[in-house]
Parts: sequence; structure tokens; C-alpha cells
Amino acid sequence: MAYADQEMSGNRIASFVVVALLHVVVGYALVTGLAYEAVQQVVKKVTTVDIKKEEPKKEPPPPPKKAAAPPPIVAPPPKINVNVTPPPVQTVVTPPPAAPVVPIIAPPAPVAPPPPRVQPKQPTPKGNPANWATTNDYPTRALREAGVLFAPGKAVNAGGVATSALEMQQNASRDSWTFDHTQERLAEIMSSIHDRCLQTADEYGTPRDYAAGANIAGFTRVADAMLALGLI
Repeated sequence: MAYADQEMSGNRIASFVVVALLHVVVGYALVTGLAYEAVQQVVKKVTTVDIKKEEPKKEPPPPPKKAAAPPPIVAPPPKINVNVTPPPVQTVVTPPPAAPVVPIIAPPAPVAPPPPRVQPKQPTPKGNPANWATTNDYPTRALREAGVLFAPGKAVNAGGVATSALEMQQNASRDSWTFDHTQERLAEIMSSIHDRCLQTADEYGTPRDYAAGANIAGFTRVADAMLALGLI
């Protein structure tokens, strides 16, 4: 019995020890587990940074577009008829007053001129025309004072000398001229003599004096020829 009690006490002690160990292990587990959780909480608080994500601000929606008001209805202006026929114009024709009657007095008849003492006659040449020519180379005072154009013999008779010169030229060239050609050459020579006499007279202060022009022109031509030949 004592042995059985001794054996039972030994089992009790073993069971107490086992229970105690279990309590120690459970207590250690509880203590260490709580301590680990506490440490994790502290580390999490220390190392963890709470970064808040900024959400983009939402812009407010644009206000709704106001619909444009339709233009007011305008009635077109009424058509104006420009082509309106004007009212008829009535013209009253008033005749002018009658002109006063003025008596017309006829002028007196002109007095007839007295009859001429001498009846006029048609102009006729005085004397015999054959006696009009003169052999003088210079006009007389009467002719000059009367303003009669006087052609000196040396200029008028140059036609015969010029014809002889043309005949000599024709013979020298062994040519045969017609009458018209000879007349044309002679007319050119005589026209040149007339113009030279008139120009020379005007140049030396005796206008329209053919005698002075012919004498001076003849003298200057002879003088020019003598100077050209060295005779003077």
C-alpha cells in the first residue's frame, strides 16, 4: 500500500511537472507572441510611410452653350412703284400781244448824180507799141519816176547768145536735141538771168531795178573771173 502510494505520488509529481512545463511553454508562447506582435506594430509604424495618392481635381463641366436666339422675323419693305405716271400738265397757250403797227416811211429817192462832163473810154495803149522799146541800157528819169520796170538790153538779148551756146554744146557732143528740149534749156537760162538781176538789185540797195542788177551782176562775174585767172 505504501509502495502504491509512493508510486502514485511519483506520478503526481511527474504530472505536475508536465503541467508546469506546459504552462511555461504556453506562457512563453503567449509572451513571445505578444511581444513579436508588439514589435511588428512598432516597426510598421516606424518604417511605414503613409503616402496619400493625390487624386486629380476634377474640373467642373463647362456650362452648357446657350443656343443663339433666332433673328427676329423682319417683314420686307413694301415695294414702291417709282414709275408713277406724272399727272398731266395742262399748258395754256397765251398768244403774245399784237405788235404795234409802226408806219413805214419810205426814204426819199436819192438825187441823181449830174452827168459826167467827159464820157469815160476804155484804156488803150498810147502810141505805137513798136515804139515802146528803147536802145538805152539804163532807163530815163521819166521811166524811173513812173515806176516802169525796165529790162536792159544786155539781159534781154542774152537769149540769142544762150541759144548760140546751146548750139555749140550740141555740136560738140555730136547729139541731136529736140525743139522742146532746147526751149526748156533756154527757159532755164533766162529764168536764172532774171532771178540774178533781181537778187543783185535787192542786195545792193536798188530793189526792183533790173538795169542796176544786170550791170552789177555782169561786173561782179567778170571781176570774179579775172581774180580766178590771176589777172588782177
